[in-house]
Amino acid sequence: MEWEPLIPQDSQATWSAASDADRAAAKATAVTVLHSLSGSVIGLTIRTVRPLPDLDRPSTYRGTGHQAGYVTGLVPSISAIVDGRRVPTSTSITLDGPVHSIESVTVGGDVLDANAYRIDDGARLVRIDGDTWPEQDLTLADDAGGALLVTYKHGIPADPAAQLAAGILALEVLRGAKGDGACRLPPMAKNIARQGITVDIDPVAFLEAGLTGLPYVDQWIRQINPSGLRAQPSIVIPERRRGVRR
Repeated sequence: MEWEPLIPQDSQATWSAASDADRAAAKATAVTVLHSLSGSVIGLTIRTVRPLPDLDRPSTYRGTGHQAGYVTGLVPSISAIVDGRRVPTSTSITLDGPVHSIESVTVGGDVLDANAYRIDDGARLVRIDGDTWPEQDLTLADDAGGALLVTYKHGIPADPAAQLAAGILALEVLRGAKGDGACRLPPMAKNIARQGITVDIDPVAFLEAGLTGLPYVDQWIRQINPSGLRAQPSIVIPERRRGVRR
């Protein structure tokens, strides 16, 4: 995942003293946790999918001057002859967004020129070269004739605020793993006595609330994902088929 944590300046000595392996593990843990707590949106990940084209809904309406067929809907739908039969095709494919960028599109094992398509609405891959997306057989190999394979970056790049949140969390993960008493993550205990004051901390409550117990990090989470979603909501359209993810 593309998300480089930013370690606070006053903690650089602690961070630098750790081994490369420990720092890498702390980074990976922090980024994975915050990616999930952001609703699986912040941070760029590579996805490779075998998608199916979007199709309009077949009309059941018959009236004066109308014939049953494909009504005007989400995207233009066109008929084509494939293996002696007529099948609907489309110029649009809906990917799981947000789509940051398209890495490659291959049709039948051949890389499609990037000028042949564009991204609309952060999720729709639209063919703009006058051709349509193939109606593919998902049981075939990725490089088989007519197979469509899309590799893209999913998510929103981590800005400096997200990098700092990941850096703060990574530092505390590192401290906790080393048994450092300065670790500020909620311990696996419900009572902590400090300076004569007893504080009750329930770590399960933090997890259920989608928080970490670190003020700056939790403030960032609330701003990015105020509803505490683990994934972005989507609208299920019966006419929209889903492909497979590689």
